[in-house]
Amino acid sequence: MGVTPKRTERKLSVEEAEQLLKNYRFSRMPIRGEIEFFLGALQEPYRSFATLRYRDGQTYEVIAYKLNYSPRTLFNFRKKVLKWWLGYLKGRPI
Repeated sequence: MGVTPKRTERKLSVEEAEQLLKNYRFSRMPIRGEIEFFLGALQEPYRSFATLRYRDGQTYEVIAYKLNYSPRTLFNFRKKVLKWWLGYLKGRPI
């Protein structure tokens, strides 16, 4: 069906979780597959934000312009995406 979420034994900080997403372009399997599955499972507009930010490496200003949102709104998107990403890594459904 999809990629089984990676179970973590230790607690990841938000910064560590975001670093995994930011390093997407340099990641290898299986973490790359997990990130791709996670990004694909997000609903819009979170998927567009996460794809532009973490897969494409765009800045908040560029993403705000492309998606027609304020940078402040994008920071709220970031918080939600990271919360869902941490949950996914712990085995919770998206």
